[in-house]
Amino acid sequence: MKYKIFSKGQVSVETLLAIIMVFVLLIVVFLQNYTVSYSNETLMDIYTKKGECLRFAFAISKAYIEGAGTSISYDLKENTEILKQEKFVKIGEDYCRFLAIPSQSYSLSPSTYIIRNNNGLIEISSS
Repeated sequence: MKYKIFSKGQVSVETLLAIIMVFVLLIVVFLQNYTVSYSNETLMDIYTKKGECLRFAFAISKAYIEGAGTSISYDLKENTEILKQEKFVKIGEDYCRFLAIPSQSYSLSPSTYIIRNNNGLIEISSS
């Protein structure tokens, strides 16, 4: 008695396992690509805010270092806090230290600001 392969529409266990492994592999590759693209968007947002924080802290430090009477115009793109006692700029969850003595703490919204050195005290005002 000769048996014909697949004569009754049956598939071997090895074939089923091979098909399942291919599907699992495709799912793993898809999930890795999805996670990487999500991570890239998140990282871009984090680095954009961190860059803004560092640029603004640098502008404050520059106005302080250049001496009394220095004025710098700065176009702020994010909601920002200036913490007087800690000497930090806070944008989102990012903190950046600056070298200056602010006249007060500030809570700033996106706009253009003038950073002034008033005899060693940094003042920030809308332009």
